[in-house]
Amino acid sequence: MSSLTLYNEVTAQSSKYTTLLYSSSFSSAIKLLDKELRQPIYDIYGFVRFADEIVDTFHDYDKEDLLNQFKLDTYEALNKGISLNPILHRFQLTFNQYHIERSLLDAFLLSMEMDLDKSKYEQHSYEEYIYGSAEVIGLMCLMIFCEGDIDKYNWVDIGSSFLPSEITAAFLFAQLESLQSIQDERQEKWKFYYQSLTSLQQEGKVELPYIPHYATVNAHIFYLVCNNLNQRNRLINFLKDNNVQSMFHYPSLHTSPFYKNAYNNIQSLKNAEHFSDCLLRLPLFVELTHEEITYIINLIYQFFTKN
Repeated sequence: MSSLTLYNEVTAQSSKYTTLLYSSSFSSAIKLLDKELRQPIYDIYGFVRFADEIVDTFHDYDKEDLLNQFKLDTYEALNKGISLNPILHRFQLTFNQYHIERSLLDAFLLSMEMDLDKSKYEQHSYEEYIYGSAEVIGLMCLMIFCEGDIDKYNWVDIGSSFLPSEITAAFLFAQLESLQSIQDERQEKWKFYYQSLTSLQQEGKVELPYIPHYATVNAHIFYLVCNNLNQRNRLINFLKDNNVQSMFHYPSLHTSPFYKNAYNNIQSLKNAEHFSDCLLRLPLFVELTHEEITYIINLIYQFFTKN
């Protein structure tokens, strides 16, 4: 057994033992899972348990300082792929293996920060706290149950993408015969979105697509740029709760598994990271009716009225 393998085993036992001591009921539930899924769930629980201890237990210490250091150590472990803190080491192994979304971690740590100041919450901050402290933990576990097989928008290696089958190509060829009418409809829907949401941009609540004077709109997608990652995630969830599917766009290339494996000393690219974190794509397809777009627009206004 190599030294690293032994270290991984020791840290695995740390996460498992933490779960056993802190929650006998949760430990019993984990035993119902397939054996391969148990350790990753121990790793998630150990991490969130220790973070929660900072805000709930260590009253004789500077909790804010402890939490800030815990956050720094967590992100360092994720970036380096190792930590001398056994709980963080296990967490980063599981986090990276199952491609858990960084936005989930950010939301959880934000909720821990909110917990330091137990003030009275407004409705939107209450929802933000509940999402970060409870829902995202379930979403992390879901990514483990799915074995990380939801990462369709990331770069993992050099290669080519040959997605269309012959049947798909046949459908596309039929659409090409009606290309102009399809494009006209998409542009009409794009402009309706833009005109209807302009006031939100004027109020500084979102950014809309910028089209230079020398360019034209191809109506491939319509998107909003939210002010921050948390706002975007809450808007996604709000729309989803009202039966509207919205999506993020592609992650930044420099944060992808391929880039991290190929290059050292990765620097922060603030603009790329901002748009990766804050851009939200709204539904846009030919069959989308005027009434359906109006419904989506009204939901967006409802969200920003409450928030």
